[in-house]
Amino acid sequence: MCWRLAPSPGCWGLLGGVYSDRWDRQKILISADVLRALSIFSLPVAALLGEITLLHLAIVAAIEGGLSSLFDPALQASLPVLTDKIQDLQALNALLDVTHRMARIFAPGLAGLLIAVMPLPQFFTLDAVTFLVSALAIFTLGRGYRWQPEQGAHARGFRGFVGDISGAFQLVNQRKPVLWSLLSYIPGNIVWAGVVMVGLALYADNIGAGVRGYSFLITAYGTGSVLSNLIVGSRLVENRARFLFAGVVLLGLGFLVVGSSSSFVVALLGMFIASTGTPMSDLMMLLMIQQEFPANQVGKVYSLRLVISSFGYSLGLLLAAPLFRWFPVQPTILVYAGLLTMVGLAGWATFRRPPAGLPTPELP
Repeated sequence: MCWRLAPSPGCWGLLGGVYSDRWDRQKILISADVLRALSIFSLPVAALLGEITLLHLAIVAAIEGGLSSLFDPALQASLPVLTDKIQDLQALNALLDVTHRMARIFAPGLAGLLIAVMPLPQFFTLDAVTFLVSALAIFTLGRGYRWQPEQGAHARGFRGFVGDISGAFQLVNQRKPVLWSLLSYIPGNIVWAGVVMVGLALYADNIGAGVRGYSFLITAYGTGSVLSNLIVGSRLVENRARFLFAGVVLLGLGFLVVGSSSSFVVALLGMFIASTGTPMSDLMMLLMIQQEFPANQVGKVYSLRLVISSFGYSLGLLLAAPLFRWFPVQPTILVYAGLLTMVGLAGWATFRRPPAGLPTPELP
């Protein structure tokens, strides 16, 4: 609960994006991992000395959110320096995304096994160790890469921060496919939060599937997203914006299938269809940010995505409670899905050709 209620990385994203484009990114990544490990390790220490309080949990969650706002933009901005081949960069993005999605699939089951042999506070110890392993892995990459981008002149303090963000906004505004793709994350996250986090649980309860059924629906979504990620990560895409919006369409169509039937099997199929669209959108968005902007702007542009996604997700949760309280579950899911499908179709129809003047990969 504290992790959900504490300030998310999106709240600090713009600040993290600015400094991930100014500082040595390897040092940012290692420092953020070590500090996150130390903050989390304070929890089992507190349990050993007495008890873990709610305030302590909230403070650690806030620290995690702030450090993640530095780590995530720095990580995404660092990937292009590891390879100069678009196909390898796309595969690298896909690999990172797959690890996150697989963790969401297998972590609950693994936690269930570990709880039988490990005291609950030691879960935090295990979590802290994973951050230290991450820091060590980044350290072993060495100093042979360009971890710090070339810097132009910028003002210090708040004026410099505003100037950097303003410059990033101007660059995004000059690239309409990127601008509209970023903005699509607002309705996308509103719908995702409303359907997956709230509506799907109510739907499973209404058809008699209960909590177990909800977990199967989430597993179907996670499994499909992993498979889609592996496929998309191995393909070179010429028109990234159109491919991104095709993913939005698939996400909406999958939710339409769920909302149109009371069959649990059909709902599983719908979640699988929806899941295939998410990697299509996310991987193309990452590639556009990494490939179409100068190296000293990637962190800031990625931080814009964090803030936009966080805003959409928060708004989605805020709207979901009254909507599902006032209206029937399945029709509400259908409305959500219909709106998202329309957004996807509009973007897909708008960007029929890749933007001129930008490098496009050769299709195999």
